[in-house]
Amino acid sequence: MIHPADECDLLGGNPVRVEAIGYDSLQIATLPGHDLGEGMHIRFTFARALGLHCLVVSAWQDRPTPCSERTLCSAASRTGAWVLWRVLAETLSISAYAA
Repeated sequence: MIHPADECDLLGGNPVRVEAIGYDSLQIATLPGHDLGEGMHIRFTFARALGLHCLVVSAWQDRPTPCSERTLCSAASRTGAWVLWRVLAETLSISAYAA
């Protein structure tokens, strides 16, 4: 079980802190050492639309990070995030059908 203020590492050793846990959502904040930089807030919300379950991901930051201020780093982060989300989406679609 996780609780607000818990800290853990995500895939690839990316440290995060749990900020909030809701009925249908989870919000985390990136910590120093995270590939996206410190201070990024990411909310995962589960929704149902047209008979399908959806995972909605929102992200924002309090201030620019060293990575977001550099074009090449920012583009690499967006590409890496897109690949990671594709893997997560495929994994969720398989496990959802299995459940």
